[in-house]
Amino acid sequence: MTDLLQVTRAGFAYRSRQVLSEVSLAFKRGEVVSFLGPNGSGKTTLLKIMLGILQPQTGTVLFEGRPLKTIPRRDFARLVAYVPQVHREAFAYTVEEVVLMGRMPYHSFFSAYSRKDRDIAAAALERLDIFHLRERPYTEISGGERQLALIARALAQGAGVFIMDEPVNGLDYGNQMRLLSGIKVLADEGLTFIMTTHFPDHALMTADRVILLKAGSVIADGPPAQTITREAIFELYRIEVNVVSMNGSGRVCIPVWAS
Repeated sequence: MTDLLQVTRAGFAYRSRQVLSEVSLAFKRGEVVSFLGPNGSGKTTLLKIMLGILQPQTGTVLFEGRPLKTIPRRDFARLVAYVPQVHREAFAYTVEEVVLMGRMPYHSFFSAYSRKDRDIAAAALERLDIFHLRERPYTEISGGERQLALIARALAQGAGVFIMDEPVNGLDYGNQMRLLSGIKVLADEGLTFIMTTHFPDHALMTADRVILLKAGSVIADGPPAQTITREAIFELYRIEVNVVSMNGSGRVCIPVWAS
């Protein structure tokens, strides 16, 4: 079976600073993949390359076997959605209007949304359990609700692949857990999630696979139980942790000083 997304020997530098070096990765449909690494390790740059926002200076990127740079942007936008960190829109669009923006790849710039578009948006809101927020200004809902609205926008877009840059950044603990739960539910339905995180525990909770990046290179790639180890966390962050099982309900990282 052809890989969904394949990065081969990708390299990228900003001026004289090498950010990615010889990175090769392949992703399957239906995976939940988390990237872990310290600031400056190349995580966001790699996501931008996989989205086609940046072109690798060396190497190639294929989507479903086709060079990414040959796929029209409108076609790619129907397949792959980018969900940014939580943000505020400049204007107070309603939640429904934000979700309807996911239908833009199916329209010319000035065309109006159809009844079908509105039904699709409503279904996405229902799926994320935020239909009751549809008439609220996007700027006045919580950070977690805004992130769910952005995922609903991606669902309305029709995408099967979600690329997310630190999706829980700026969210309180409750909203973090609600968002991760929503991602897990959608992943169980066969959608693909590729995301960066600064939280090893979140990767342990949600990911099928964890990729560790350090100084622009992949240092580990595999199931969370194999990649998130005491030694790996120390190599990435220079902090001592114990990775412990919680009575059969998963594994967590506990700093040694807190043990």
